[in-house]
Amino acid sequence: MSSLHNALLLRVELKSFKPAIYREVLVDPNITLRTLHTVIQAAMGWENAHLYAFAQPLRSTEPFWKIPNQRKWQKPNPDAWGEPMGNDAKVRLSQLLTAPKQRLLYLYDFGDEWLHTHHHVDGFQRSPCAIAPFAQGTEWVPARRLRRPAGCRVLGRRLVRRRS
Repeated sequence: MSSLHNALLLRVELKSFKPAIYREVLVDPNITLRTLHTVIQAAMGWENAHLYAFAQPLRSTEPFWKIPNQRKWQKPNPDAWGEPMGNDAKVRLSQLLTAPKQRLLYLYDFGDEWLHTHHHVDGFQRSPCAIAPFAQGTEWVPARRLRRPAGCRVLGRRLVRRRS
């Protein structure tokens, strides 16, 4: 999938809320999970004050804590106990989301367990900008302002290249 698209539209949804609380973000498929963590933090309005981890479930109903650590990634923590998870800075999104039906879980704050699901919504042959800071979704979680790359502007809900 990464060879076909240079931008992916991902839906990041906070689990267990009705109506759904989500953001759709446009990202480069070759970003690392650590960079995706930063994108999620900005899009959801979180303050990067807690531990986090990503996991790749094999079934949509597979709970986060039942997924083996071989399919989990986080920022290395020397104080962690048990079997270590993979390093999130060494894994790219394009390595994990290789088909539209695949999902990725993101757990933020191991105490409160803010669990998010990610799935591929759409792919684009040509991204309007290098890594487009595009986000839309429900308004319950405050969205932070994302910095736009040079030469880009927001037009409605889309990021487009400025005309010269």
